[in-house]
Amino acid sequence: MRSLLHSNQGEVMSSKTLAKQAVHFTAAKRLYEFGALDDKLLPVRPKMPDKIDAFFKGLTCRTIPDEIEEGEIRDDEPVEKLLKRSKDYTKTSFEGNKEWYRKKIPRVFQSRVLKIDEWYKVYRICLNLTEPKENYFWRKMYDFGKKDTAFGIVSSSEIPDVGKFPLYGGFGVITASLELIPDFKINLTKPRFDGAFEFQNFIFKYILGLENRLIESSKETPYLILPLRFSQDNMKKSWSVDVPAMNDIYAFRGMQGMKRPNEHERRNRARGRQRPDYKTKYENTVVVPWYKGNQKTFYCVETVDESMNPKSKFHDGNHSSYKEFIRSEYKTTIFDDNQPLLKTKLAGVGKGSKQLNYLLEKYSKEDEFPVYLVPELVYSIPIQASSVVQLKLIPSFLHRLYRLLIARDILVDISEKCKWSGILNEIHARPGDTGEDDDINRLTAEQIDKRLADIKRREAFQDRLNKRHKPIPEKQNIENRELHYEFIHPNKITKKDIQLFHEAVSDQHAAKKLVTSKGIDRTMMSEAELTESKIELTAMTEIDLKELNPPMDFDVQGGPSLLAVMEALTVSKSNDGVSNNRFFKIGWSVLNYMISTQTFMRYSDWSEPLMCQLRNRILSIQFLCAIAKRKNLAQVLSSSDFQPTYTWLPPGFQLIYAQCDIGEIAAQHKVPLKVYDLLDLDRIENMSKDELDLFVKVSAPKYVRKRPEVNVTNENQKPLVRKPKGKKQPTTGGIFSSYTHTEIPDMEVASGLCALIGAFFVKCGTSSSLKVLEWLGFPFPDLEGEEHIVHALAFISSEAYGLSSTSDNENLTQLLPFVSELEQKLQYKFGNPKLLLEAMTHPTFLANNISECYQRLEFLGDAILDALLTNHIYSMTIKKDTPDNAKYTTLELGEIKSALVNNITYASLAVRYGFHKHLLSMSKSLLDMVDNFIVYQEACEHHVVGHNTLVSDEEVFGPKHMEVPKVLGDIFEALAGAIYIDSGGSLDKVWKVFYRLMENEIDGFASAVPRSPLQELFAEFPSQVTFLTCTSKKTRARGREMVKITVGPHGSYFGAGTNKTRAKEASGKIALKMIKEEDLFIQDRDASRIMMMC
Repeated sequence: MRSLLHSNQGEVMSSKTLAKQAVHFTAAKRLYEFGALDDKLLPVRPKMPDKIDAFFKGLTCRTIPDEIEEGEIRDDEPVEKLLKRSKDYTKTSFEGNKEWYRKKIPRVFQSRVLKIDEWYKVYRICLNLTEPKENYFWRKMYDFGKKDTAFGIVSSSEIPDVGKFPLYGGFGVITASLELIPDFKINLTKPRFDGAFEFQNFIFKYILGLENRLIESSKETPYLILPLRFSQDNMKKSWSVDVPAMNDIYAFRGMQGMKRPNEHERRNRARGRQRPDYKTKYENTVVVPWYKGNQKTFYCVETVDESMNPKSKFHDGNHSSYKEFIRSEYKTTIFDDNQPLLKTKLAGVGKGSKQLNYLLEKYSKEDEFPVYLVPELVYSIPIQASSVVQLKLIPSFLHRLYRLLIARDILVDISEKCKWSGILNEIHARPGDTGEDDDINRLTAEQIDKRLADIKRREAFQDRLNKRHKPIPEKQNIENRELHYEFIHPNKITKKDIQLFHEAVSDQHAAKKLVTSKGIDRTMMSEAELTESKIELTAMTEIDLKELNPPMDFDVQGGPSLLAVMEALTVSKSNDGVSNNRFFKIGWSVLNYMISTQTFMRYSDWSEPLMCQLRNRILSIQFLCAIAKRKNLAQVLSSSDFQPTYTWLPPGFQLIYAQCDIGEIAAQHKVPLKVYDLLDLDRIENMSKDELDLFVKVSAPKYVRKRPEVNVTNENQKPLVRKPKGKKQPTTGGIFSSYTHTEIPDMEVASGLCALIGAFFVKCGTSSSLKVLEWLGFPFPDLEGEEHIVHALAFISSEAYGLSSTSDNENLTQLLPFVSELEQKLQYKFGNPKLLLEAMTHPTFLANNISECYQRLEFLGDAILDALLTNHIYSMTIKKDTPDNAKYTTLELGEIKSALVNNITYASLAVRYGFHKHLLSMSKSLLDMVDNFIVYQEACEHHVVGHNTLVSDEEVFGPKHMEVPKVLGDIFEALAGAIYIDSGGSLDKVWKVFYRLMENEIDGFASAVPRSPLQELFAEFPSQVTFLTCTSKKTRARGREMVKITVGPHGSYFGAGTNKTRAKEASGKIALKMIKEEDLFIQDRDASRIMMMC
């Protein structure tokens, strides 16, 4: 296309207008001959070569539809773009296609099962209360480190060490781990195996209430749960199997045969001369009140409270004592008035128990207040309460152990495939470890001084930010003000007001008016004074950043921790305590950077639109899912709620009728296990596999999920399942997952792949991310459509790029005379200045015959800056300068990124540092737009004001969006691409240059998370903000869109812009401004009235 960029001469015509049409026709003919225009002289969209298109179709095995209705998902859209669309305020589901996948089992539990008369190692489940909750009633019960009992695992295979991980609850934080007991093996004889199997079966099925009609116990299990006791014999301390505890567990069965004692027996006990030892009998035991009838509620006794007895005052105020409460509510008399009361808590066990997920920090009502029981009215079960409490943690512990072992399997596979022998050297990490040492006592004096300087710089930025906002006008005179469009009451807006809005002045006039209102006289100021910013830049030598691509010795260097890999494989909807949102954002931007680099270098003659097409196809959900499925990555994702009752299969259990695999049959028809609730168990066992398949196929439509109307402001809303008519809602199986399978949307599969790349990049930089691509077999097509695995970045240098640094120096000096000034501002010396020339050349500038325009460099620089800023932003976990070390939420980090990575920020910085002075363009309208924006930025003292303040509503009768020239953001990105190529592909050099240029905004936005007016309105008025397009033909002909925003009880407001998005931003700002001013006016008026009354 560059060959077409030269002057065209038309035929001699009789008028100027006809002469213009003639030269336009001549140019159109040349474009048509080149193939850039079709037969109707309309632009031809760049088309992907047929061989490359066939490559994508062959990989994904399905074609992409040509026409997609509005609101539907395009499989060829990039994942990042889809996630942005899903945050729009619409009612469309964005999950895309869904498939059911079998849940992956860790490799260590796949190979062998326990056998009789063999010796096996025993592992102890270690649970330590490391962060107890303050003023917690039951701390003593959860202090397992001081107990002499525990639970262990006897396994058929050696279980690798996965480190420590946290469990959460009302008690605080428990640090859990699995440790091998040295010098302890057990000979699993048949009596021992049967006893251990029955013990495990009983604790999961009856104590924890994980009983279900579709699961059954199976002795073909890879491991068993055993009770352990710590003992000391002959000065030797050791762990052994707690056989008495196994016998005590069976005492629960005796509850069925226990009868209510009669009054005669209780009277004799009360008259007994010898007082029982209540502490020995009841402390740390489990009791059941018998006076509640058939309701079997279990309570854990923490202590015996000698200060209370049945005559003590009852807490509700309606009863004088516990004795009177029991007599009035349960018609039961207490005979011993001197017995102490038992301080207990709900055990939370038994059928229907829901307090079994300890992966999340949550509040539990059972831990709120103690329950005091009378010893005379309870059964005492000879089981330690601390053991029951530990049992409740076992499902969460085993689930987390499984997830970490799967993460380890991934690392082992990468190690074997990519020859990374040292990948497991650093797999352990402390729970909650951020990878940064923030202990002030370990910092050097220089590091402390640097942190203090950062704090002062952020404070100065905040002061400037506060000064930039104009004071709100006094409201006592608002009623006497001259009528102005923006202060018309929403309910009184007339057509004439709208017509006045349509006649609003142009952007150029508005900008000049803004300069006048600011008191700036351009005629009295020099060029340097107009463009120079007062914001100081940090010296390059003082910038200390983490290396993004450190040298790697794969024989020694370890990979990411197991917790990090597990987090990358956990989607946000899993309710699993962790989420891969952070790693996904980093991984997607890194993958975007890698694919952009490959595209840029392999297709050196392609234009930017064609390169964008190829990149978008590779980063689409369809393509990424195909790659993930080839490695069975979807099977290792955790994507559904962890609900032990419905989605977790305990050890030693399997689905009934295992030979038919009823879970696989239901998954093939994309329905949950609820479908089998329509059948009796006897009927299921008598049906063949084909009959079951036919039954599920016929019954499946009753269980197909409705397409939900998802309101994105409510993140907890989930799709529903239709209830079969005439039936109760089934209780078997989860909504998104069954015991053996889980349903995962394609978008979550793609995000899991990106998150895995992000986890490796955060730990080891670019080299380790490339190892993940090599392990995935990530393909990249060449011109012939052949597949090439991405295992290294394409080598980039100015010579390989096709630019010579020794020729045409004179022309270069004429076109770009102030190269040294620009290099001084960047603090970077170009080895090939022609890269700098290309970065500054607009497509309309025909005088540059040395290089291309900046579009290809902008394509590359956009991906590089996005990767650098995303990694930096999402690596921030703890807010600086906060006393409680508060953490950023994912939403806050996304808002920081949105404020930094956008054309407004880039364009503002380009003006601040004077990059616009070197722009080479021959478009007058473009240069006029640049001049208007320069004037606006000078009036704002070169601060990055963001999209929420780039709406100039003071200068015009109606709110209007200030246009930001895209070319300014483009040259900012093109400079990043030029430095990257000139430095030989060094991300660290690019990051050092641009971090220095953006440091002020990075620190400022991190300390004060920016929010747009629309975000504030949706937060303050949820479900009350609506938009309506009301653009007239006359307004649209001028290239404007008009939007009306309605904000609940506050009425309607109008905004305009070059497109609907900018018009929405304009309307949002004027609405928020008006609402705040009206509220302040009402407050001032009410305060004045109160003073007058006084």
